[in-house]
Amino acid sequence: MCLFTTAPYVRPALGPGPDPAPSERNALRARERTVSEECDDSSASAVSRLEERRRRMAAGFSEWKVNRQYSENERVVHLGKQYRCLVAHKSNSASNPKTTVKTWQAYTG
Repeated sequence: MCLFTTAPYVRPALGPGPDPAPSERNALRARERTVSEECDDSSASAVSRLEERRRRMAAGFSEWKVNRQYSENERVVHLGKQYRCLVAHKSNSASNPKTTVKTWQAYTG
């Protein structure tokens, strides 16, 4: 699991004493590669989610929020899906776009 730190992964100190055996050194190097790959995959996934969110916002979609006044034809994103408001209303936790078909319609473009 990557913690999205800017600092590179640092191998734990082995303490005083002789150098580790070749098999132990290889195991440590393999662990470094695994951690590095996990961070690269996690970071790429987070970046692609952020890019997708920015794309939606640029297309006129905002994140759906509770206790907000919505006007007819306003577009939102809720749980990764796009919706269009059918009727002006104030949102609440029980009437989100996924569960309320009278006020929201899935947006198909």
